Amino acid sequence: HVPEDEGYELHPLLKTAISTRHRGDASAAAASLASAYERARLPMRAARWYLRAGDTAAANAAYNQQTFAQIETVTSNDATAAAATLDERALVENLAIFNVAAVEQLFIHDYERWFAMAEEALRRAPDEVPSEVRAFAINMLVSRYAYFGRFDDARRVLNAQSARFGSQPEYQPVLALCDAFVRGTHDEFVDLAELRVKLNAMLLDPYGRAAFASMASYVYAVQGDWPAARVELEVMIDTLEHAKQDMHLEAALMGGAFFAWLYGDNERFDDWFGRHEQLAATDDGAFFTRCVRDAQSPATGECSIAVVRYFSYLIASARARDAGAARWYARHALEDARRTQRPFNCALAHLALGFLHPEDAQRHFTDAAAAAANVGWPRVGAAVAAIIAGDEDAGMLSAFRAHYQHGPITVTSR
Repeated sequence: HVPEDEGYELHPLLKTAISTRHRGDASAAAASLASAYERARLPMRAARWYLRAGDTAAANAAYNQQTFAQIETVTSNDATAAAATLDERALVENLAIFNVAAVEQLFIHDYERWFAMAEEALRRAPDEVPSEVRAFAINMLVSRYAYFGRFDDARRVLNAQSARFGSQPEYQPVLALCDAFVRGTHDEFVDLAELRVKLNAMLLDPYGRAAFASMASYVYAVQGDWPAARVELEVMIDTLEHAKQDMHLEAALMGGAFFAWLYGDNERFDDWFGRHEQLAATDDGAFFTRCVRDAQSPATGECSIAVVRYFSYLIASARARDAGAARWYARHALEDARRTQRPFNCALAHLALGFLHPEDAQRHFTDAAAAAANVGWPRVGAAVAAIIAGDEDAGMLSAFRAHYQHGPITVTSR
């Protein structure tokens, strides 16, 4: 028996070929039909039949293929016009499509519209949406809220999805990952060894492994374990590069370059910053490049994401040879650190201001210690305490302190 595709007439030759090859084997027939759809460049239909054949890995790959194809189509047109004509019905009925909305809205700076559309998609999505696709959507929305420092919204969405799907085994790994991402990016304690056990088979999938790497790289970096953070960053960057997700790759390279700078890994910094500079097509990416390349005067241009401004300003504050410019950057880094709601960011910005304002260093160091006390890993507090005490070894922040110990700086008033 050849499975029928509701609302879509199979070509008679295709029906005959499948019937002949897979007599009596419905699963094999479904897989053959899925393969035929994929060759016909109809990955959404291919995904449906891969699921019926029991091949969830192939189904997930087909959904990803559809998503990337949609992104390429939409981003090749005028961004604003494309976003305005997105098929909202498709957005709601197939959650893979809302990744298109994610990319488009993030890069035309209409975040609120995308967040509203994404939440509506999750709320209205029919029950038959495959768990792999819904899990992808949950992870995208929760992680984006957390990335923008909107932790209350991230937890609200996560709690709602956990209440609805938390008892279903297929959702437990992604919900655990989302919970860790929200806590980790808010500088709360995350047990990565325990999380790996919970994720289990999810880590066998390249995209699942990359999602874990995105979260783990930040956690390891804030813990002070740069070698482990570097490994996770390399996994994430390589996966995004292979998938040709240039916009997300640009952001990953930016974050990687920041942490390589923080830990004094010049080789990784030069590599990742150089690759980021070649990709920097967004306003935010170009802003980061300008700050790092030309730190001698306050940056100009637009940058819409607080954490990107923070990365840019903090590096520039250490690279500027003019004290006035350095202090300007450090003050703005602190403002954006507060917007990110991440204590680790605030601690670093206060330390930078302490290095650059010797006359007011004690106040900034005290504020740095207070911020570090809210970070879930003790090595941060120990490193800040070592800096305040003037110890030769500042622990995980030794390279960071060294960035501010360059030669004489020309003082101007700013």
